[in-house]
Amino acid sequence: MTSNSPKLAEETIDVEVEAAIIDEILNHNSALMDLDPDMRRAQHPKHHGLAQAVFRVKDGIPDNLARGIFSNCGEFKALIRFSNGQQKDDRKPDAHGMAIKLLDVPGEPGDWFLPDPVHPSSFDFLLVDHPVMFAKTLAQYRAASEFIHDVEEIKAGCGGWFRDKIEGALQAAEAGELVLEGGLRLLLRMKRFASHEMRSPLDARYWSQTPYLLGAGQAVKYMVRPEDGGTGASVPKEGEDMLAAALAKGLEGGPVRFVFGVHVQDDPVEDPIEDATVPWWAEEIDPGGAGSMNELAEIEIEGLQPDGAEGIAFSPWNVTADHKPLGGINRVRGKVYGDLAKRRRP
Repeated sequence: MTSNSPKLAEETIDVEVEAAIIDEILNHNSALMDLDPDMRRAQHPKHHGLAQAVFRVKDGIPDNLARGIFSNCGEFKALIRFSNGQQKDDRKPDAHGMAIKLLDVPGEPGDWFLPDPVHPSSFDFLLVDHPVMFAKTLAQYRAASEFIHDVEEIKAGCGGWFRDKIEGALQAAEAGELVLEGGLRLLLRMKRFASHEMRSPLDARYWSQTPYLLGAGQAVKYMVRPEDGGTGASVPKEGEDMLAAALAKGLEGGPVRFVFGVHVQDDPVEDPIEDATVPWWAEEIDPGGAGSMNELAEIEIEGLQPDGAEGIAFSPWNVTADHKPLGGINRVRGKVYGDLAKRRRP
């Protein structure tokens, strides 16, 4: 390994370039919210329910993983928001989110800490039902956010140029010029990312996609899977709010349990920090990584609470110092999520 080779848990940051890209992405997300006056979030705007849960740290965690909130066996009260990535109609394919907020978490935050004003001593995990991200670089993430805004603008019929915009987007895609870099491959990754037809939020697997510290010099990615395969309590594929109905039905029989775990970065080249399109497990041997996941906690979902999710802010940066988010995608999310959360408040 040469001196220029990456080290475990090491980021590569070009501050000036990233600052400009982050500003553009923030503008795309703000403009997306401007298209729909009823939209409260540019990221995962539709939620299916806010669940009450208990997050129990397992006993006997290996020493190298017993860091931060996992350093002691114990439990935290938690809130979990289940959501759609973009779709208002649950019957349509999409990406789906599981945002976990642990309450009353001790520990020292870093100087980058983005607290939730409603729950100032909380700790967040943000996960999606797709194992990897669609963007390899911040330039691709910027291009994807611009494309999503353009599609929503087309759907809204803004400016009377619907046909021209559609034709232009298709021509750009065919020419491989849809984005600044990545072309059709990025478009295909975006399509796969948002192609899941979910029957119940309680029966899905979720991944963080992006890496985080777990103590000094160690990086991990998070994964959550249903215990024993899930509830199987789906509902008929009817109605645009079918996932809220499936969530409520799945909890009718009592608590539902998930297993929370991590994949550890073993090699800084094979398991890159700055490319979230690469899984940190042998996908051809272990699809989705459930078999190679290191189990650290159990999540017991007790039931749904009265709606109130829109007043709660979730951010990958709402964590203690031992769990700092890593990589360019997380760095842009810190800025975007923080600014959009402020926009939602009166």
